[in-house]
Amino acid sequence: MELKFLGRGASLNPKEGNNFAYFIENNQIFLIDCGENIFERLIQKSLLKHIEAINIMITHTHSDHIGSLGSLITYSFSTS
Repeated sequence: MELKFLGRGASLNPKEGNNFAYFIENNQIFLIDCGENIFERLIQKSLLKHIEAINIMITHTHSDHIGSLGSLITYSFSTS
């Protein structure tokens, strides 16, 4: 397992994207936070292809940590 980061800038450094880390294991993706621009990055990097389950841990409910949840949930139900 290798923890990878796609964002760590939050509201203080938007150039680095919203908070998000992930790892993939056994066709499952494990997300730590899911900030406002993260769903777009997941799609751009094709990280959801061949994924059978999405697991999400949210550290707290600020938008830079949960802003993409709605899009991710909608996507999950539309592809299942």
